[in-house]
Amino acid sequence: MFSFLHLVILNFFIAWVESRVLKKYNVSHNDTLIYYANFFSMAVGYFCLGNWILNNYWGTLRHIPAAMLALFTCYLATLILEYPFFYWSLKDKSQLKKLNISFFVGNTITNFALAVIYYCLLRQELSY
Repeated sequence: MFSFLHLVILNFFIAWVESRVLKKYNVSHNDTLIYYANFFSMAVGYFCLGNWILNNYWGTLRHIPAAMLALFTCYLATLILEYPFFYWSLKDKSQLKKLNISFFVGNTITNFALAVIYYCLLRQELSY
């Protein structure tokens, strides 16, 4: 159930929030590419990394410090995977500095929210 929710509904919401952050910073961009960015990074994370992490490291990730490190690593991967799409979405390349700031802010907000959601869903299985 949560997999479907995360894959479709939550990802649309994440892309919408990140696009709104760009608008808040007055960055002229193509919304469609922001959605592509989020679905691309979600697909890489879910289909390529998700099963590998669960199969090899789930026992380790049940400890909060390891889980936090994994989430931070996923955050960095998200920045790397999504940035080209955000750059391509930029209609006025002279706004690159504003894009960089708003990209970092938007992704930080949405990844923090995801970390809280994952923690709430998995807290029964986590330990220090």
